[in-house]
Amino acid sequence: MGLFGKKNKYPKEFKDIYVAAGLGVPEGSPCSIIANEDTISILCDGQEFVLKICNIVYYEYKMDVEIENSTQNGSVLKGMIGGAVFGLPGAIVGSLPKTKKKRLVTGTVMIKYQGQTDNQTIILISTPNTLGCAQLSDELKPKVKILEKDIQTSRIEL
Repeated sequence: MGLFGKKNKYPKEFKDIYVAAGLGVPEGSPCSIIANEDTISILCDGQEFVLKICNIVYYEYKMDVEIENSTQNGSVLKGMIGGAVFGLPGAIVGSLPKTKKKRLVTGTVMIKYQGQTDNQTIILISTPNTLGCAQLSDELKPKVKILEKDIQTSRIEL
């Protein structure tokens, strides 16, 4: 790599992630994930679950964006300042209630894993406005070979 090349330093840790399903721990349990070159360790409820990356059949990352509106009451002080600077219209506009928009982004990673006996699905969720699941997805992207099933396509000429 060059002078500014990105170095892969392992282990990488991802925090602010919660388990939704699939590991046999209570739903909503906080966990931390440690990624190595060929394994992913999920530390949750005093247990460590080790997944070999070569046994991950499929993974999917989804992002949910929610906009939350909140209204703040008008202020007499702001009305007085607006009135002093801009007259009656400034007093009216300054005392009006304000609305604020807050954007909540929640990430979800679904991992389909081939265990020793059968396929198992693990669903992990990051807390709003954190990057935990997005960073985990970026880590898995170059490593997981997603096998596409043979899909029969028929050619139709129009």
